[in-house]
Amino acid sequence: MILQKYKPDIRIYFIISCLIQFILINSCCASSIKQYRDNNKAIDFYQNGQSAEAIELFSDILAKDSSLAEVYNNLGNVFYKEKDFDNARKEYNKALKKVDRSRKSAVYYNLGNLEFSKGNIEESIKNYQSALLLDPSNKAAKHNLEFILEKKKQTTPSQNSQNQNPDQQQKEKEKEKEKNDSKKDKNNSKDQQNSIQQQINEAKKKAAEEQKNKIENSNRILKALDQMEKEARKKYLNKVLQPSKGTDKDW
Repeated sequence: MILQKYKPDIRIYFIISCLIQFILINSCCASSIKQYRDNNKAIDFYQNGQSAEAIELFSDILAKDSSLAEVYNNLGNVFYKEKDFDNARKEYNKALKKVDRSRKSAVYYNLGNLEFSKGNIEESIKNYQSALLLDPSNKAAKHNLEFILEKKKQTTPSQNSQNQNPDQQQKEKEKEKEKNDSKKDKNNSKDQQNSIQQQINEAKKKAAEEQKNKIENSNRILKALDQMEKEARKKYLNKVLQPSKGTDKDW
């Protein structure tokens, strides 16, 4: 498994092998060089399979500075790897309360993975949806959400029971129930996909409108400045070209 350490810029890295996202922070966000180095050391422990040491070091960092949302997320990732889902959820929720909006998508993605691992499919779907609403470019969240919805659509009750009921009427009822359940799952999956796509489109539309407004404001400012410059130039030329009012003399 390859983990990234601190770098000068802030990025979200995808850990495909274990399906989690680590959030890395800029060195200037750490309140001390020691925190910066300890975080890297904790990641080294994680990489070397020393989960207990990683948990201890991440916890020590947070005990000294509880504002580092990224470290809560990373600690949650270690608990997730150890299948301690309850503690992982606690740390992810702490991260959500402190992390800025631009990086919440990664935390929701991790929560989606956690809920899926616990078999909470509907909660998993909600978290992946939240991740995509915050960051439509989160490909990992999109992939996992599509996978789950497709799985739901294909899942139907077994039609080959080992202990078949000899009563033909009962068998017909069971077949009818299976057919109805399959149709419901298919319709629900389509509705969820349409809802997600609509929300993503609305988010893109809002972003485009905001960008358009910024451009229009900039153009108005530039136009006003240009007008002010023209008026100032006009006043200057009028002053320079105005004839002198001196008195003529006869010699």
